[in-house]
Amino acid sequence: MLEAAKREVLEETGIEIEPLEIFQVYDWITRDDTGRILFHYVVHYVRARYLSGDPRAQDDAARALWVTETGIAHLPMHPFARETAVRLLQEAEPSPQA
Repeated sequence: MLEAAKREVLEETGIEIEPLEIFQVYDWITRDDTGRILFHYVVHYVRARYLSGDPRAQDDAARALWVTETGIAHLPMHPFARETAVRLLQEAEPSPQA
């Protein structure tokens, strides 16, 4: 799973990461009006360390950019993804350059 995250991040953003752990798993089910399952996603959020690269959007992303916790609030994203990103930032170790 972690190697897949490493590969996908590189392919979709041009960023090289070192995956550290699965931080959160989210089970997302979309149903139709009768309750039948239309889509079922199991999303794994991975805590990772940045290694190198400049963010650039590829075919699966509209854009790729660095943002702060404040900036996340203004991005169009799933509420659970936003909550998870904020938690990751709040729990992050301070940068050695800080």
